[in-house]
Order: sequence, then C-alpha cells, then structure tokens
Amino acid sequence: MKMKKTTLWKKSVINLMCLTLLIAYLPLGNFTEGIVEANADVDSAESISKSKVREEIVSKRTANSKTFLNTDGTYTAEISQIPIHYKNSRNTWSEIESNLIENTTEENYQNKANSFKAKLDKKVDKDTPLLQVEDQDRSIKMELAPVENTGKEPAEVTGVVEDNSIQYPEIYQNISLTYTIGADRIKEDIIFNERTSSGFPDKFT
Repeated sequence: MKMKKTTLWKKSVINLMCLTLLIAYLPLGNFTEGIVEANADVDSAESISKSKVREEIVSKRTANSKTFLNTDGTYTAEISQIPIHYKNSRNTWSEIESNLIENTTEENYQNKANSFKAKLDKKVDKDTPLLQVEDQDRSIKMELAPVENTGKEPAEVTGVVEDNSIQYPEIYQNISLTYTIGADRIKEDIIFNERTSSGFPDKFT
C-alpha cells in the first residue's frame, strides 16, 4: 500500500514538471506583443479621430475664406477662388447656398442664400420675364423674344430643376436653355438638341 502511494506521488511530480517545462517553452511573448499592438492601434485611432475634430472661428470669416481652430491650438485657413460667404442683413458672413428652391407665392425658383436674388420662372410665360436678378437696389429682367426668322414664340415649357441649375427643354424647336446659378454669376447654356441643316448661328441676340 505504501509502495502504491509512493508511485502515485512520483507520477504527480513528474506530470507537474512536464507542465512547467511546457509553459516555459510556449511563445507567451507573442501574446504580449499582440495585446500591446492592439492597445497601440486603439490609441492611434483615438488620436486620429480627435485630430479631425476642429472648430470654425466664425468671426474670422471673409468672403473667400474660413478659419478653423485645430485641437493642438493652431489655426488653419481655407481660401477659395470664388466667394463662399456673403454679408447678410445683420452684416455678418453667412454661407452662400446656390441651390434653387421653389417660391410658391411668386411661382418661381430662387437661389437659397446670397447677396443677390435670382428668380426663374417655373413655367415659361411670354408675358413675364424668364429671369430676374435683384441685387440690393438694382435689378435686371430678361425676356425671351420670338425667333427672328419665323416669329415663333418660346414654348410654355416647365423648368426642370437639379441642384443649382434649371433647364427649359425644347423652349424653341430643337433648342433647350439651361441656367446655372453660381456664387457670383449666372451662366446661360443654349443647347441644340440636333445639328441644324443650316449650321449653328454665329451669334445670339
């Protein structure tokens, strides 16, 4: 009985020694490096995320620039070649928004926010101006005339709006008109849907 107990004890000691040797040779350093690298990735992501958070200093706006306060205390100025701000009724700089929005009272489309107001008819009407531009106490109006050679009036088509542009399709035979509102300009595109037999005109009046 005593011999059996001694044998079991020896086996237990041997097993314990084997387990100790096995643990000693395991590459535990790889696990440690993995944990460190994972923590470093988290810290790096948080750092990048924080660095992207910046605040605009509205009081430093100009017609063509924005200024931002970075998280490290420095400033970044972004300058545009075209105006991005306009002076509002409170004499402070506001964002220019050139998208066309519907004015149901006046039955037209208008640019959303700028120092000038562009008004374009929802539907072409020969008795009203197609385009009106108001800038403080000044205004201009543009009406479409009949075709010079035929006397044909512009068709009463409905304008199709997309962002800051409106197109009047087939306003004259084979001709569409597109107006695009910019920060400081209005562009007119005369589009021939097909090449005419007599060729394109040299000028438009």
